[in-house]
Amino acid sequence: MHTAKRLRTLDVFRGLTIMLMILVNTPGSFAYVYPLMEHAQWSGCTLADLVFPFFLFAVGFSGFLSCRKYGGHLSAELWKKIFLRLVGLFLLGILFNMYPYYDASVGLSWESIVSFWQNIRIFGVLQRIALAYFLGMLLCCWLGKTVRIMFAGALLLLIQWVGFLLYAPEAPFVLEHNLSQAIDLLVPGAAHIYQGFGIPFDPEGLYGTLTSAVNVMIGYLAGRLVWKHSSKGLPIGRLTGWGLLCFLSGLLLGNWVIICKALWTPSYVLLTSGIALLLFALLLYLLDEKHWLVTLMRPAQAFGTNPLFFFFASAFVAQSMGFPWFMVEGQPLYDWIYQTFFMQLLVPEFGSFVFGLVYLFLCGLVAEWLYRCHIFLKI
Repeated sequence: MHTAKRLRTLDVFRGLTIMLMILVNTPGSFAYVYPLMEHAQWSGCTLADLVFPFFLFAVGFSGFLSCRKYGGHLSAELWKKIFLRLVGLFLLGILFNMYPYYDASVGLSWESIVSFWQNIRIFGVLQRIALAYFLGMLLCCWLGKTVRIMFAGALLLLIQWVGFLLYAPEAPFVLEHNLSQAIDLLVPGAAHIYQGFGIPFDPEGLYGTLTSAVNVMIGYLAGRLVWKHSSKGLPIGRLTGWGLLCFLSGLLLGNWVIICKALWTPSYVLLTSGIALLLFALLLYLLDEKHWLVTLMRPAQAFGTNPLFFFFASAFVAQSMGFPWFMVEGQPLYDWIYQTFFMQLLVPEFGSFVFGLVYLFLCGLVAEWLYRCHIFLKI
């Protein structure tokens, strides 16, 4: 299997993930979310809950490709690269949490910045990607051998599970009282964590880094497997086998450990990683055998060549439209567009979904233009 075909599959996988993310994150109204685009309330796994672990899987896969340039060993140069990416992504995440909530009218005095910082959320999606990438890649490059990496991943899953049980043996996986929340209340503190659950609890907190790193490690191993075996059928068969094993293990483990994205439980990791492996195997087969599908998947490939840019830019534009800077008839531009053109389409939820499709289409025009111009923006 040629290098270009393997990289194309990764781009399509990343692109499909980004496209689903845009649909999930930009409904016409969060009061009327189309059922297919909703996250699980607490336990369970919906289509929307696949976006984040798929992204981490892709990060691990591309991380393996990057490490190949350094011989796959944790050299000083590779360590520097991994560390700088951690810092860059984490800081970007904090800046994204700050925008557009900082009141620019008060200026940039030291007092205004300190006052604002007292309530800023420290964690977030980019921060979780940064920490999971850092831990996962360090372990993969340090351990080297596949068996060791698999053992380390299993150990991380076990450590998180046991930690929950030891902290609250009777009810380890409830929102109001769990180890993940307890750690985040200590560092960085209640004022700096997510409040959207009605109480201070951060779904991207520190403790979940242990298990989210396993998603990265599984992606790394998938990249190694696909790259190592040039035979067309061998990597597809092995990816499918490992995918089924992870998927079924996640379902089985779900009898004891709830499948929960907010806690990033071991069952959730195995289930979502299994689906990611199966989807990647399917894409690897179809994009090699069905040439018409290559054309059909062109939009996904365009998104996949600039994944972090569209992760950041799509949310940046949507948030800007949603704040009272661009007002139309007394409403933020985002709300006015939805209520004027989409809300009356059958039912509000369907109109909300169509709004997301239109926004995705507009983002796709930008993705196609960047792709045609061979502009690949790295963050």
